[in-house]
Amino acid sequence: MIARWFSATGRARLGALIALILAGGGCTRMPLTAPTKSTIQLSAAPTVPLNGSVDVVATVIEGSGTPVQDGTLVSFTATLGHVEPSEARTDNGKVTVSFVAGTQSGMATVTALSGAATGPAARTGSDATAPLGATVNI
Repeated sequence: MIARWFSATGRARLGALIALILAGGGCTRMPLTAPTKSTIQLSAAPTVPLNGSVDVVATVIEGSGTPVQDGTLVSFTATLGHVEPSEARTDNGKVTVSFVAGTQSGMATVTALSGAATGPAARTGSDATAPLGATVNI
């Protein structure tokens, strides 16, 4: 059997296997997200005019108190309007996106999520989110 691996066909198979492993073998990479016991804090102006926008800053901190690794993916949603971009990566634990109010007035909740990160118990959201409210004015 060992002699078979040293044959020309066996060497070709071994070379193909090594090339497949080095090329990644079709494996997909999961995005980097916040580890367990991390927290997300959001900040933004409390009011936004109709069709206006405001920067929203998400700060993601690990349980040890240090910022998460650069490139950690944070996803955003909003109950009114929308967030641009809907996903962004951290730099020194922070990421800045824009909340765009749209044409409907009322209370908008912007929510940030990254892996196992948990946010403060405020307004709406689950244990895995950090919500922030902003009033959209007429």
